[in-house]
Amino acid sequence: MNSPFLLWLTGASGVGKSTAFHLLEARNKGRQWRFVHLDGESVPARDVVNAQTAQMSNIQEFLAYYWVEMFVNDEHEVIVMDAQAHPRFVTEACQHFGLSRYCIVLFHSDWEVMSARLSQRGQPELATPEMQNWSAHLLAYAQSTNLPVIDTSHWTPEEVVEWIEAQVNP
Repeated sequence: MNSPFLLWLTGASGVGKSTAFHLLEARNKGRQWRFVHLDGESVPARDVVNAQTAQMSNIQEFLAYYWVEMFVNDEHEVIVMDAQAHPRFVTEACQHFGLSRYCIVLFHSDWEVMSARLSQRGQPELATPEMQNWSAHLLAYAQSTNLPVIDTSHWTPEEVVEWIEAQVNP
């Protein structure tokens, strides 16, 4: 059995990951695709997370390994993951578990657009200098490692989804 193609959507809060994820899911109903939205899926029990993260640098690293291990033998052709995680952890987890067919896509947007989105969705407290720094860090990392970056401040959700669908070649 072939491993599925993993498409991991990541980025800071308010950049449009979940909007694109839900549109992508709606457009691909009935296909052999699995959609995993970290906020919508159960996460491991707290004691499991606490025990495992003691051996790893943080929760994002643990969750990347946790989910990738679950995906390796999944029967779906494509798995689309919507989760805020550092791309390095996702890459390392895929390599560790031998998942060779994957694409990590960084979602990014201008700070003004991101701040406005966070306010519109009722989370203005997330529009902090720390979130701005996190977003800038992810962008710099993606650019230094040639990961695809979608700047959602200039694309419509439909354009984003069309681009993503073109990348999936299971």
